[in-house]
Amino acid sequence: MIISIHIPKCGGMSLRHMLRSGFGDTLLEDYGDKVHCYAPRYKKKREQRKSEVRARGEDYFSRYRAIHGHFYAEKYLGFFQNTKWITFLRHPTSLLPSYYNFLNRKRQGALADLAKSLPSLEAFIEHPWFQNIITRQTAGLALEDFYFIGFVENYDWSSQELAKQIGIKYTPFSKNTARRPANLLASLGQKKNNPANPEQAPQYQITEHQRQLITSLNSEDIDFYQRARQQFAPMSGE
Repeated sequence: MIISIHIPKCGGMSLRHMLRSGFGDTLLEDYGDKVHCYAPRYKKKREQRKSEVRARGEDYFSRYRAIHGHFYAEKYLGFFQNTKWITFLRHPTSLLPSYYNFLNRKRQGALADLAKSLPSLEAFIEHPWFQNIITRQTAGLALEDFYFIGFVENYDWSSQELAKQIGIKYTPFSKNTARRPANLLASLGQKKNNPANPEQAPQYQITEHQRQLITSLNSEDIDFYQRARQQFAPMSGE
């Protein structure tokens, strides 16, 4: 089973459309876990959803070749006999400003409401929910457990290489691929399509103080990102 962890603002929407095109009905999209919401009711809901997955058993998923979505790695950790973990990363000094602006543009949602309530990007960076989001979402996996890691900084090459490695056709994002999926895990929520090619996303300028703040509060993510570049950059266009 290919399991693709969609970390926010790391090219997951474009990857989602490529996987839809490549896997068709054998792609299962798992959205709705409210990743990075740590209020008790969201944590409880995630545990319920994890229990739903475990109750179905591995046989239920035998019709699928891949799973992609917003979830924590531990949800599927140890569930399948053979797993190819994949994800895309973005340097935290780029990821966090992008995430902040994205949430401020959203109309509603728990994280959007929280981001809008914060007075500045600095306050967003300092909020504990938005620190080390990469390593929180991939917790339980070592870097060596990943079959493939791509990078937003050279997304086009990374996605082409991934397509070759998992045996699907590379499909650049287009509106024609942005259909509503048929295979959404029962009772798991679906966001409205908001496709965006990460290579066309706006670049946000940050101050040196903001950069230092991100660096000091996201040391685990930066270490993971840098080690991932060393291990996977040769297969990601460098």
